[in-house]
Amino acid sequence: MLRFPLFMAIFGLLSGCLPIPHTRVEAPSISGVVMRSGKPVERAVVILTAYPSSKYSKSVRTESTQNGQFKIGPISDVEKIMAFIGDPSTHWRLELEIHDDRFVGFEQHRFGYSSRDETMNLVCDTESPRLEFMARGRLVSAICRSTKESENPEPVPPSFWQTRWSADTEGLRI
Repeated sequence: MLRFPLFMAIFGLLSGCLPIPHTRVEAPSISGVVMRSGKPVERAVVILTAYPSSKYSKSVRTESTQNGQFKIGPISDVEKIMAFIGDPSTHWRLELEIHDDRFVGFEQHRFGYSSRDETMNLVCDTESPRLEFMARGRLVSAICRSTKESENPEPVPPSFWQTRWSADTEGLRI
């Protein structure tokens, strides 16, 4: 009778996983303002999508106020097993729909747990220069900037574009 619980405890410790239910934050709480040429955009649709797995995604939506302000998220889920070895992958994207135009606002892919208290404050201007960076091995062109400079992704260096342009003109694909 005592052997099975002892076996499970030893197996759990050796595998790095134990059956401990917990809440995992998959996308933070985000607030911000949507603008076009520095003027607030009312009723812009803001979509926050979390990709906790390659097999499915979760989305929430809201609209900006008369002042262009929005608040969305967090997205979280209850997991039944807690892993003690290795950090989980966190990937989420914020998109904006203004009339018939759709923009990638911001995207983040990182390893590690997010805190339920984690928040981001973004300024999104559809006419501002795009912030171009790599996320999950692909190029992302975003219009939102975090008010905390440390949260903004590292931009793609100009040499990336020179390599891509020369490869495209020579008929090669990268």
